[in-house]
Amino acid sequence: MNLKPDAQKFADEILRRKITSLVHFTPALNLTSIFEGGEIISRQRLDLLRKDAPQLHLDDYVELNDAIRLDGRPDYINLSVQFPNFRLFERFRQKHRDDVDAWAIILIKPVCIQWNDTLFSVYNAASRCAKDQGIGGSFQHFQQMFKNNLSLYNQSSSWVEMRTGLAECYPTSIQAEVLVKTRIPNECITSIVFQSAELAGRYRAAAGIFGDTSSIPFIANAELFGRARAQEALNGI
Repeated sequence: MNLKPDAQKFADEILRRKITSLVHFTPALNLTSIFEGGEIISRQRLDLLRKDAPQLHLDDYVELNDAIRLDGRPDYINLSVQFPNFRLFERFRQKHRDDVDAWAIILIKPVCIQWNDTLFSVYNAASRCAKDQGIGGSFQHFQQMFKNNLSLYNQSSSWVEMRTGLAECYPTSIQAEVLVKTRIPNECITSIVFQSAELAGRYRAAAGIFGDTSSIPFIANAELFGRARAQEALNGI
């Protein structure tokens, strides 16, 4: 992957803030396609593969988190910093409670932040608020995710989010996003997290049928499925 011209500034800030992971959640069933293809892919790339590589039978086991990409960027993969966007995560889990039996949280190396096409949004990238404040790939856009005071709004209300008591690794808003273009190779995955050890074992066995899972830990950490952005949630991962 090509790096941003000022990638070292990003690397220094990632180190200073002790950011260890980017986070992507998905129905656990999707792990089969991720390990068969060797990468996490965007919605647009998935649609192309469905047409160009029917032998992969992607319709058989790919569940889409969001059927409509309201952010207008179908060629990007939406990630959180250090902890899942629990508000969006809960919405998806509620929406698919009858057809998704388990979810996986994929932890990804923060080097993706330095990639040339990566974008940053202070809030959910599909929101008018984020679009008004600007979604972009500069170091300034990255720093804005960690502002001390962040003025946010939606159709019904406005509010200010503050960093009081928040660890340096977390963006000010739980709904801030890092958008990575097109693909994330499996070499960037550091671990895959489940709510229980039983689910981790089951889906490791299933994914292993489709690809090599030997270098990626499948683990249990129920804290990452909660609402509290505790630094301890990522300890040991």
